[in-house]
Amino acid sequence: MSRYKIILAICVLLLAFSSNVLASEEQSQVSAANTLLPVNNLAADCENAIINTLKYAKSQENGFSLNSDYLPFAGSTSCDWLAFACGRFGFSDNTVAYLNKLKDHVTTCYAAWKKLDRTKITEYHRISLAAAALGADPTSFGQNQSGSAVNLIADGTYNCTGMDNQGINSYIWALVALDSKGYAVPEGAAVTREFIINHLVSCSLPDGGFTLMGKVADPDITGMALVALAPYYDTNSAVKEVVDKALTVLSNMQNNEGNFSSWDSANSEGTAQVVMALCSLGIDPLKDPRFIKDGKTVLDGLMVYYNSQDGGFYHLDPRKNPMSSDGLATDQSRDALVAYYRFANNYNSLYDLSEEASRDESQIQAIISDIEELPAEPSLSDADNYLKAAQGYNLLNRSDKAKITNSNKLTQGLTKLQTLQAAIDIPKEDPNSGGNGDDNNNNGSDDKPTAN
Repeated sequence: MSRYKIILAICVLLLAFSSNVLASEEQSQVSAANTLLPVNNLAADCENAIINTLKYAKSQENGFSLNSDYLPFAGSTSCDWLAFACGRFGFSDNTVAYLNKLKDHVTTCYAAWKKLDRTKITEYHRISLAAAALGADPTSFGQNQSGSAVNLIADGTYNCTGMDNQGINSYIWALVALDSKGYAVPEGAAVTREFIINHLVSCSLPDGGFTLMGKVADPDITGMALVALAPYYDTNSAVKEVVDKALTVLSNMQNNEGNFSSWDSANSEGTAQVVMALCSLGIDPLKDPRFIKDGKTVLDGLMVYYNSQDGGFYHLDPRKNPMSSDGLATDQSRDALVAYYRFANNYNSLYDLSEEASRDESQIQAIISDIEELPAEPSLSDADNYLKAAQGYNLLNRSDKAKITNSNKLTQGLTKLQTLQAAIDIPKEDPNSGGNGDDNNNNGSDDKPTAN
């Protein structure tokens, strides 16, 4: 499926669902659908870099995507995290079909095991986040053996009795999922929000930071823990103390190129997690002096691993370790870039899925004007203007979207453009089954973003 058709599908689906997500400005012509957009700097070219990572994902023979060729993979690690990133960036195709397949996956698992997974609690958290990012309700998603709706948030957090199965990761992602939309914990629940917070605080190492195992802080786990604790930084003194210590540790761990090392190797995954942590805490990764070494920021450090040939990211420094782009590295780097994109454009943080703040009247009127100028009978040459107008629309929250009096014109035009594109597309061959590099550098854990 071409990038052009994918974006058209995005906009139609997002408009239909009125979901509160971002959409991409940059659109290539059909003839250049496989051409990567220019990326010279991850901060300045953040949006281009995100789009290129999505093109990389769709180009992999064994990769994952949301299009119909890959729907059987809904419920898998890389596919769900890709879906999450797409939703948070406003860039996903075939959303309705994907969510239906994901619901089927949940129902199938409950039919077999009476739960989502026999051992991994983080399955609940990942699927909850993916579903919510695509506009679904994870508190009523799929069916259990009795035919009742499954509450993934309840079963994966406050009603969960196996929180220790995956160590600190279970607690990190339970809190992230629970806070993604501020879900309430009922009285008498097996696990409370305060219990999870206190447990994470207790996991802080004596010298600061967090780790999956051992006594040395790891940037991957430390970054993830800070993401989970970020909402409580200003209101919980114990959280503030451990977060401040962790930030000091991370600052001291940063390499001169701006990147981070874990397990004795500088790598993209640890660097990406730090970007997400800083953005979640409202810390500007381009300006905070604690995270600038020899003039290099964390995003400069992540740029070390960008592969300009295919739009993916390397796991290790390609100058020292010749290799191909890595699926896991690309997934986590994409998440980091989406986190920064949202931070830089004043949207909710990556894992805050609550509704965005309202925009001022001038922005709303500008979107109405942009739509009004679009031709009612578009040709493919009008696609860029249509998609730019759709971007403005998708930036709005639901109440603001209701003020766009001519949104039907936008929807109808995008549908016509999608039909035009479909007429010239060549069907894609079915992919082979398999993963996308998820076993690389999991640091003993398969529960980090794009890895659980």
